[in-house]
Amino acid sequence: MIETKRKKKNEAEGEWMVWLLFLAPLVIMLGKLPAMPTSELFNSAFSLAAVPRHMQAHLEYIIFVPLGALVVTFFRLTLGLRVFGVFRPILIAIAFKMIGITIGLIFLTCVLMVIAFAVRPILKARRMPYFARVSVLLSSVVILMIIPILAGLWLSSASLVRIAYFPVVSLCLITESFAKALKAMGLGIAVQRCAMTVIAAVIITLLAKAIGGLHLLLRYPEVLVVQIGCIVLVAEHLNLRLLEKQSINLDRFSLRSGRGKTETVSIEQA
Repeated sequence: MIETKRKKKNEAEGEWMVWLLFLAPLVIMLGKLPAMPTSELFNSAFSLAAVPRHMQAHLEYIIFVPLGALVVTFFRLTLGLRVFGVFRPILIAIAFKMIGITIGLIFLTCVLMVIAFAVRPILKARRMPYFARVSVLLSSVVILMIIPILAGLWLSSASLVRIAYFPVVSLCLITESFAKALKAMGLGIAVQRCAMTVIAAVIITLLAKAIGGLHLLLRYPEVLVVQIGCIVLVAEHLNLRLLEKQSINLDRFSLRSGRGKTETVSIEQA
């Protein structure tokens, strides 16, 4: 009985905290309205509009992280689609925002194809230790970035030169995850999870553009707290995993095909 009461009390406190994630930002936004006596105070205390313009571009990538986390959470928990972790879709989205979705998709596809069909077979044949394999992989990624940049300089193509802005860390992380999935579960699953990761990244990028982006979040940074509340709601009330069964079946089919086995194989969660 005591344990049950304690559990109900904890649940009630949890619900109250979730509501606070929505109510507190709403109070701040209402307090910023010109008709409110708190307008001047709230607009100066709860606004990033005064940030120098040369810092706003960097700040933009920071304040879009919660939006990216919300999209990834929805993908994994509500839709049940497996991606390469939480951070990689967000980092890829930042890359797409910096160099453009089209050129980013083309470049990323080329890099992954080279890794899958040229670099990985060499590493597999040499049977090098893990750290050596990853180091060669990351060095190969850097070389693959330099090649189109040089081509862009020769051809006077600004689009190719912009590949230099593709964050090398995000490219290395997605490449490493792709190579691991390729080694552990085969080409089919690696491509599937990579595709879901890229789709999530594209959606994050498009949403960032659609909602007014930087201007909105600089003026109303309290929206970031609302996004945390949305993540909690997705986790607690929209954890439906609608497409997970189809994804698991595809994983099992790919593993059986790749290894020539008929037994059921459990798949690690991404």
